[in-house]
Amino acid sequence: MVQVEWSGALPQPTPSGRHRGAQRLSTAPGPPEDSLVRRKADQALVERLAARGWAGPEYVLLEARLLDLGTKALHKWIGSGEIYRRCFEVGRSLERDQRAKDELRERADERESVVGEAVTLAWNRFREHALIGGGWKCEGGTTLASYFVGAVLFAFAEVHRRWYRRYRLEQMDLLLGDGLPEAAYGSSPAADEVFRDGEAGVAMAEEMIAKRRPGLPPERRRVLAKIAHGRSCGLTDREIGDLLGLSADAVAMRMARFRKGLDDGQ
Repeated sequence: MVQVEWSGALPQPTPSGRHRGAQRLSTAPGPPEDSLVRRKADQALVERLAARGWAGPEYVLLEARLLDLGTKALHKWIGSGEIYRRCFEVGRSLERDQRAKDELRERADERESVVGEAVTLAWNRFREHALIGGGWKCEGGTTLASYFVGAVLFAFAEVHRRWYRRYRLEQMDLLLGDGLPEAAYGSSPAADEVFRDGEAGVAMAEEMIAKRRPGLPPERRRVLAKIAHGRSCGLTDREIGDLLGLSADAVAMRMARFRKGLDDGQ
């Protein structure tokens, strides 16, 4: 039985931000002839699997090894924070939110869920497009393992976007109620980036505010949305006020009035 050969190191992606559709990654450093040997072995494996209807012991072994490779790679890169650079290099930028990064890194249940969903999605696409569909080619320059890790990065970016939206909705829901004490708001070293890169977060907060208080004027709703977004990203009221041209007391008062309106049923 010819088995898939592994280098022992995780594949290294080649920067490809300009080619968003290309799911190619370079192999781990090694002699070109070594990569060719492994790619030819992969080609022979793919031909045998195709002849057997994509079933049997070798197929099960390939699936198990690739799923294990993708899972370990994501856990490692999430833990080190390297996942954000790698996704950027393949043209799939992730949201820059330090609190969300910490949540995903420190909460094992959240991380396991996101990683599991991403690796499963990557395998299903890899099977259909790279294996059965013939998308992977020996002459393409990547081994099956490297090609799969590329698919994992693309899938992770997609799964992460869905997870991040759920995370922000949960945070915003707590914030617009009375679930988060003032002490929960820390200071951010990049306060200006929160609003420059956070239009989606502001829009999300504005939508939630409109549902809770449909009678608010648009201008007031927009300011409240920016305050809620800023607080959910860890800014202090002073930092938010500096960006909106308000005092810290004015920021706190606007949010307090909004909450009081909810309590009064207005």
